[in-house]
Amino acid sequence: MFARYLTLKEVGAYSFAYAFVQVIQAFVRTGVMEVFVAAPRTDRAFIAAANMSSIIIGVLSAVFIATVGIVTQVFNGSSPWIFLFLATVPLIDSLGIVPEAILRKNLEFSSITLRTTAGLTVAAAICLLLGYLGWRASALVAFNIATSLISTLIAMFIVRRNISFTSVHWPDVKSIIGPSFHVSLSTFASGIVVPASQIALGAFAGPAALGAYAIAQRILSLINSVLVDPVRVAALPVLSKVKGDAGRRSALIEVLSLCATIISPICLGLAAVSPVLLTLALGENGKIAAPIFMVLALHFVPLTISMASSQLLLVQNKSKEVLKYSSSLAVLGVLTAILTSPFGPIATAAGYVLRAYVLTPMALRQVDKFGGVAPMVILKAIYRPVICAAAMELLILGMERFVIPADVGALPRLLILMLCGSATYLLLIALFGRHHLNLMTKIIRDMVQFKSTPKISSNPGI
Repeated sequence: MFARYLTLKEVGAYSFAYAFVQVIQAFVRTGVMEVFVAAPRTDRAFIAAANMSSIIIGVLSAVFIATVGIVTQVFNGSSPWIFLFLATVPLIDSLGIVPEAILRKNLEFSSITLRTTAGLTVAAAICLLLGYLGWRASALVAFNIATSLISTLIAMFIVRRNISFTSVHWPDVKSIIGPSFHVSLSTFASGIVVPASQIALGAFAGPAALGAYAIAQRILSLINSVLVDPVRVAALPVLSKVKGDAGRRSALIEVLSLCATIISPICLGLAAVSPVLLTLALGENGKIAAPIFMVLALHFVPLTISMASSQLLLVQNKSKEVLKYSSSLAVLGVLTAILTSPFGPIATAAGYVLRAYVLTPMALRQVDKFGGVAPMVILKAIYRPVICAAAMELLILGMERFVIPADVGALPRLLILMLCGSATYLLLIALFGRHHLNLMTKIIRDMVQFKSTPKISSNPGI
């Protein structure tokens, strides 16, 4: 929402700096957390070792970001202050990695939701206040720092009895950092594509084009945070608790079905109404960003498949296989970013989506080889919701263009489109995908049952 009050050049300048932060964030946010969640150990010595591992990685990441800021100042004379302030983000995040991992391991999804919601809400309020006081782009920097700080403090408070920073056994630290490095590299490899696209677009097309692309990309990231990340967070501990290859195959298919049933209508529905929604919310900036988002929204299919594939491989200690896929994704993503960015933000978005579809067969082969799930079984688990959502999107676009009169206001128009689109999808999925609705109910019931499993003890003696 704050982008409504900034120029596209201001949004682009901030996004260019934050892209470098995104490059390094993968090393802080994923490796130690994934290894901790999948590990069978829950003793305090292991928790202390995991804390030390995440702090070491956080310090190194902060030093890297600050160095980039100094180098940027030397070569182009720009102020390094934004890099120096953003360098605190991975350092703060490193303190919250293990607390969040404990919540994930215990399937405390309500606590995770509280942490994320509270952090974003308070940080957004701070951002808007600073923007009102005239801080403009600086308020976005404050938003990132406040989000990390508040989320970390909440997570540490919730699991305060489990947190341990003493009695660190360095062999345990080495045993965590090794596997976490593979996981972090795989996340880094897949995550580098977004900042690489932004850096290339800013360099070739300028800050205004980058600003429009960054707005659309940020909306897609928010959708991932709200829809994909919670499923990813739930998938790893759930798959790790399932015994036997047959059980894991069944659980993987259920995860894919759940993702397709929920994510496809939201992504394609938002894409269809984005010209109205983003213009209403962000003004002229949103109007320019809407066509870009409509292209980026098509990314959800390969994202769903690769997410489920990586979680299954991690449970089976196949982090190197995840790294292979992510590395291929990174190489192709950087190449497409360099090739498409001179042609503008829409071409850059198309290249971003295309490279994901090109490498989807590789993810399917990995699941087939290491998980025993044939590609056709995976496609069968997701195609009905995707087709129903695509039909809904076509209906919304047709209504917007040919049915709703031009003199209807933006808000009534948006409400009509959303209501008709939601009703259409529910009707189609009830007629042609009843199995997916029943499966979604079953998964929710199973997740509630998993909540009753033993959790990490808060007894300091354990």
